Amino acid sequence: MTASCERWCALSDRATLGEALSLEEQGFLTDHVSECRPCAAEARAFAALSTALSEPSALHEPLALGDDSGSGQVRKLLRRAGSGLRARSTRLGVGALCVTLALGLLARRELTPKQELSASARVTFTSGAVEVDGEKARLDEALSVDNRLNVHAGRACLTFDSDIKTCLTGESVARIAELASARTLELRAGRVLASLAPQAAGRSFAIETSAGSVFAKGTLFAVEITATGATEVRLYQGTLLLRTRDGRELILHAREQASLGGALAARPLSDASNPEDTALAALTRLDSTRGATVLTVNATPAGSRVSLDGQALGEAPVSALVTDGRRLTVEHAGFAPVSERLWLDSTPSIARSYELVPLAALPLAANGALHEHASEPSADAQPAPTPRGGEGSGTGPASSAAETSSRARPAELLTRARALRASGRYREAAAVYRQLVSSYPRSDEARVSWVSLGELSLSELGDAEAALSCFESYLRGGGSLSQEARYGKIRALGKLHRVAEERAAIERFLVDYPKSVQSGSLRAKLESL
Repeated sequence: MTASCERWCALSDRATLGEALSLEEQGFLTDHVSECRPCAAEARAFAALSTALSEPSALHEPLALGDDSGSGQVRKLLRRAGSGLRARSTRLGVGALCVTLALGLLARRELTPKQELSASARVTFTSGAVEVDGEKARLDEALSVDNRLNVHAGRACLTFDSDIKTCLTGESVARIAELASARTLELRAGRVLASLAPQAAGRSFAIETSAGSVFAKGTLFAVEITATGATEVRLYQGTLLLRTRDGRELILHAREQASLGGALAARPLSDASNPEDTALAALTRLDSTRGATVLTVNATPAGSRVSLDGQALGEAPVSALVTDGRRLTVEHAGFAPVSERLWLDSTPSIARSYELVPLAALPLAANGALHEHASEPSADAQPAPTPRGGEGSGTGPASSAAETSSRARPAELLTRARALRASGRYREAAAVYRQLVSSYPRSDEARVSWVSLGELSLSELGDAEAALSCFESYLRGGGSLSQEARYGKIRALGKLHRVAEERAAIERFLVDYPKSVQSGSLRAKLESL
């Protein structure tokens, strides 16, 4: 036996006993088995033994050592483990010690069903058209084994516990295959990128396809089912174990790729970046903390792109978990962009709907540039506190903004109001919104402005009475923003402590929008009233 094999045996013994290994030692364990066939066989034997010890759910009944009534599956695992360890004991005495230790562990306890480490999975991001079991996916929705995620268009992310993040592209289909210590996602079509923190002892993660399985403990990698049905694996960080359906195995190292099926061999990863993998990797870095605010963004025209602090999220509709102070931007070629700093005030969920204004509808200055009010505002402006009723008093910046806007068209007024709001100039924005709904009450821009003015009054100006009036003005005519207006009305009623009306509004909302992003927090609110 070589010195490397002896070191590998010693380290594997320490790992089996649960002793923490350094990163260098962990890397040596993985690298050595890729080069040493006997040690690789022994590693599989240890894995079989580990399965028998850590997954007693494989039993149909409790099994004590020597009990012949136990599951044949576990006895088979023990035989596999024992055969590998006997081979090792002929090379190194510690193998016998490991067998004795393992059997001693079995002798000291009965193996009972369902003694598995609990795990969870939930939806943490969606853009475009995403469904769970045929219904629209809901952010922060908990998933169970056999739930199927279908990303018709756009992208979606699932988080397992809090340390395994997976994101899928459009035209992808995946199923939750296991949610125990060995969390498993079955990819049936499309592409998934996974980012894992180093996993604790007894926990692992795998992605399965029809061609085989990819096992990981702490890494960044992508698995893609190509148009021809082949499974391609690209590894960016860490190491992976690939296993084909016929039992062949390959250890893949960072900056390598391989195909499951056919000739199983590692190839250097191309130096050229993969844009879609890069986009998915960025999404795995989004906040997925439980308790973060659920943001939902809708926008017209179709194809409007949403970004958060400059990071592209995809085309609207988008749902993401966000924290306070993030910069939200919506843009589309040929339209004036909209940008807004999000101030959440511990709100469990917020919704934003935007109708972008065509650039052709905006006036041009003498030099051919867009009017200054339509330009992108400062990204670092902070909200200024405003006394109730202080906006639009007839003097100061708000009044001058309204006077300047008096002859402007509805589209320009709406763009000015949005730009002022995005830059934190809330009183001026409110004055322009009011000028718009007063001067052009029947325009589409005025209809949208009632909801925007209501949100502005409620969230930034602290005037719940004015906000309630705005939401009710929109709801009298109805429209595509009725859900947002009704949710805003509920929040305004709550601020005004009109409990009976708030309760009735919540009950009606839940009947009409039972699976909306706001439904969870509203049900909790209803129970507390």
